[in-house]
Amino acid sequence: MARYMEQGGRNERRKLLYRVRARKASRIIYSLGLIEYLQTNVKEISEQKGLVFEFGEKGSGDGHLYKPQSVATSYTGDVIVADSKNRLQIFTDGGKYKRKITFDHLDEKFVPSCVSIAKNDYNEELVYASDINNKLILVCNPYGNVVRDIGKDHLHMPGGVVVGDDGCVNIVDVWSNTVRAFGADNELVRKFGGTGDGEGELHQPKHMAVTKGGDLVIADTQNCRVQVFDATGRFLRKFGKKGKREGEFLCPNGIAVDRFGNVIVVDSVLRRVQLFTYWGRYIRRIDSGGDGLRYPEGVAVASSGAVYVADSGCHKIKVFQY
Repeated sequence: MARYMEQGGRNERRKLLYRVRARKASRIIYSLGLIEYLQTNVKEISEQKGLVFEFGEKGSGDGHLYKPQSVATSYTGDVIVADSKNRLQIFTDGGKYKRKITFDHLDEKFVPSCVSIAKNDYNEELVYASDINNKLILVCNPYGNVVRDIGKDHLHMPGGVVVGDDGCVNIVDVWSNTVRAFGADNELVRKFGGTGDGEGELHQPKHMAVTKGGDLVIADTQNCRVQVFDATGRFLRKFGKKGKREGEFLCPNGIAVDRFGNVIVVDSVLRRVQLFTYWGRYIRRIDSGGDGLRYPEGVAVASSGAVYVADSGCHKIKVFQY
């Protein structure tokens, strides 16, 4: 009993020290989320930077994950995961399960590939989910009430989806190697990209992010690079090339932009998370080789600075700081 109490005391001291360091760094997840995390069955990692914690385990039950494809963070701190078990799941920022969203009204089973969050004109959060089985985007509130669907009869395989500064919903169409933008009335406003490896051309892109300035940042997966377009689809620049060195890619997949404008890119094949400046200069790697990434796909950055990575290979969400 004494040994158990001594061990418990050491654990409590470690937790307290972790929280103190987190506040000093101002880069750790929200305190409430951390407390929730420490109270749940989430694996704790002692480092202040790099891998902080992870949550999820393989399964189909509530709070379990099966090959998570994408992840998004809300303005209120929730984490939304596109799960391959035909659902979206909502967690706190500390990894505690809250609820799930399913869609039973569709012609085919809901198969999400990408998810994002944006606010509407009334400052309400809306969830945008790509459904590759029904070939459309579902837009709902955080409780699953559907507001609209977008892109039906226009999309071959919807991937990344973001809302631009002009209010248009930009959608990556993986199989057609294009990005299509839809207006408020679901009309196709513009299309850009096209198959190839030249500037502005794409080859099986999937994920996409938007900067504060409205630029669209796309993981051009099979071309092993990242491309940046303005809000109208005009090509601006590209960075990265095929390779295994720093700043290079074999399968750039998930992509996100942090509050400083830096670009975070997940490479599924090289199993790493790299950080670049807005202009594409390589900064450093966020993860380390010992973090156990197996096939990371989606990535999102919370307002706290925490980086959430959907690792479909180990059926988990891994959370990093940098």
